[in-house]
This record gives sequence, C-alpha cells and structure tokens, in this order.
Amino acid sequence: MTDVNLRDCGATGNGVDDDSGAWRAAMVMLRSGGRLYVPPGAYRMPPTNGPWCCDVTADGVEVLGVPGASALLSDPPLARQVPLVRANNRADVSFTGITFDGGWAGDAGPQADPKSHGLALRGCVGARVRDCRFVRNYGDCVWIGHGADPDNRPSRDVVLEGCTGVGSARNGATIGGPAFGVYVLRGSFTDVRAGAFDMEGGAVEGIHLTAVTLSGRGVALSIDSGSAEYARHVRVADCTVDGVTLVQRANDVQILGSRLRTLGGGTSWAPVFVRFAADDVLVERCVIEDNCRGPGPGTHDGAVSVRFYAAGESIARPKRVIVRDNVVRCTGLAAVHVNGADGPVVVEGNAFYGGYAAMGPVQAADRVRFTNNSTM
Repeated sequence: MTDVNLRDCGATGNGVDDDSGAWRAAMVMLRSGGRLYVPPGAYRMPPTNGPWCCDVTADGVEVLGVPGASALLSDPPLARQVPLVRANNRADVSFTGITFDGGWAGDAGPQADPKSHGLALRGCVGARVRDCRFVRNYGDCVWIGHGADPDNRPSRDVVLEGCTGVGSARNGATIGGPAFGVYVLRGSFTDVRAGAFDMEGGAVEGIHLTAVTLSGRGVALSIDSGSAEYARHVRVADCTVDGVTLVQRANDVQILGSRLRTLGGGTSWAPVFVRFAADDVLVERCVIEDNCRGPGPGTHDGAVSVRFYAAGESIARPKRVIVRDNVVRCTGLAAVHVNGADGPVVVEGNAFYGGYAAMGPVQAADRVRFTNNSTM
C-alpha cells in the first residue's frame, strides 16, 4: 500500500499558504489507492485550480489525521460555493481524525449555499468517516447521496462513526437520494441553522442512527424523502433530539429508546410529528417532552401529533402508527393528538405527565386504539 504524507508533497499547514497543490500532488501518487497522512496543522484548501477544493480521485484512499489537530480549511464560503472535500463515484474511501473547517463566521448573511459542504460523498460505496469534526460550514457538515453523473449512481454502505458537527449554516448531515444503507453511530450534529439530520431528493433506504445527539432550529430530525420515492426502513435508537422529529413520505420507521423534546421554545410543533404518507411508524420506549402552549399558529396540540396536513387531498394520510411504552411530558393541549389518519393508530402502555388531557381531539375515532395508558 502506498503511504503519502501531505507535508512531503509541499504542504505547510500554517493556515495561510495555499496547500491545495499539495493535495492534488498526493492524489496523483495515490491513483491506485493508499494512505494519505495529514499531520497536525491547518491546511488551507482554496479551489484555485478547479471547481473543487479537495477531490479524492481514486478508490481505496484513506485520509488519516490526528483528531482535533489535523484541519482542512476553506476560503470564505461565498468565494467558493463548492464542497471543501468531495469523493465522487468512489469505492472504499475513508476519512479518520480530520477537521473540516468551512470558515463561516456565523453571521446572518445571505441564504446558506446548498453546495458548500464540509464533505460531499457522491455515489460512494463503502465509505467510512470516523472521529471527524465539521465546523463553520456554509452548506451541510456532510452530504451523502447520488453521484454527479448522468447515471445518478446511489451511495451505498456508508458509515459515519464518532463524528461531530457544529455551527453549519444549513444542515448537519443530509442524505440526498438515492442512497441505501447509511449508518450514523455515536456522534452529534448541533447548533445548526436548519436541520441537524435531513433527507432530500429521492429514494432513501436503510438509514440507521444510533446514539446520536441532534439539535437544530425547528425540525431537527427529518425522516422525509422529499420526493415521490419514499424513505424506507429507517431506525433511530438511543438518540437525543432537541427539536421536532418529523416523519412523512416514509415507510417502516422505528424510533426506539430515544429522548425527543422541544424544550427550547423555538417551535410550536409537536416533538413527534407524523404527517402525510407516513406508513408503519413505531415510537417505543422514548421520553417525549414538549413546551407547546397552543392554540395558535403552527401549534399541533401536544407531544405526539399524528395528523393529515398536506396541500393535496390525493396524498396518502398517515396509517399504521404505534405509540407504545413511552414517557410523555406535555404542556400542550394533549399528550397525543390524532387528526386524519387512514389506518390504525395504536396508543398503548404510555405514561402521560402534565398534559391538559392524555388524548386530544380524535378524527375517525374508530381507527384509534387507546389502551393501558396512565395519566399522572
């Protein structure tokens, strides 16, 4: 295996000099794969000789740094509007111990740029991102999805483990379909301007979040393909979500053993909001807390809202929703509110604390089973 040190390719790592030429030289040496070592330092990577800052140009490339000490820096975000690092249609690439610093100052500024991500994995198979940090990115911290080619090649079997993202102008992590088999383990995406975890633009299947902390403005966790091709087989376990968890245009969603809350006062939506075209949703063994004070614009009546809320009547209503064995602390109108579900909604074995009522107004009551719950 070829081993390359970025400093041996001419990089200074002083945060001032342009080190992008050293990156490109390293990629030439790694055209058959190998390891790129990024020693401690701050490596400035402006897109001076092409549309990308840092492009991974071969399969089997491992980029290795020292966690918290090896940083890649972009130029000011409005000057580039491209990812800091991109891997397009690559197999078995990995990043370990790298800080992706987008250089965003955190001001209000214009709208976030949808391309200025810290890391973009496009059409990648078997990618691994471990113990990396994403800071001050003007787009998303990390974007995973289809390749930049006419075939729209999906990403498959991608793992993010032990990664943190903070202070992005857009989302924390975004899955842009088609993407199949994405695992986010032991990490956090917090203090972002939009959502902490988002899906967009096509088929998304086999998404697993385990022991992840998410916080964002409004909708922190969005389980929604954003298209006619629904998100499928999504599992969220042992996570903490500060903000709304939204489920729509999604099939087979399990949210297990997690803490879901909207305590910061930034939204009047329910912490768990199941909307149109959601089918086969299980919320089980969670602690759910809200501060919805309704009624009022945007208020959805409690801690868990199963609600048909769409512009077109042709869109399917939520169905097969189970809310079971949760602890629900509610200051809204009701702990659970069901309005406009097509299929069975089961609310059972929950402990409700502090709500105006355990069950809010129910539309089509014959489709709701409310059993073995306790109100404190």
